[in-house]
Amino acid sequence: SEILLRTSLTVLESTHAYCFDGHNRSLPDSKLCAYGLNHDACFGDSGGPLIVEENGRCTVVGVVSYGFGCSTQFVAGVYTRVTEFMDWIKGHAAVGGCMEPKSSLKCDLLVQ
Repeated sequence: SEILLRTSLTVLESTHAYCFDGHNRSLPDSKLCAYGLNHDACFGDSGGPLIVEENGRCTVVGVVSYGFGCSTQFVAGVYTRVTEFMDWIKGHAAVGGCMEPKSSLKCDLLVQ
């Protein structure tokens, strides 16, 4: 879509029945999953953020990685867990290199 879309999902424990890697194995610590009935990331969304909003503060907790179809019932989407890669991110992200958001929603890009 040429229009930025968003949806609401629930981040699930990696042991939840909807979370799996496609080979009947549980997810590694570097991944997390999120689910919403009839809501999901889809083709072309890879690399996009999974943002958790708590008390008016937004935190990027995941990056769209893969799924099994789009909005497949009882199957959660899989995301790369940002906290597992903080050292790499800090080592490669430019200090002060972020641009001001163009929307009224202001979210922290990275939160420890």
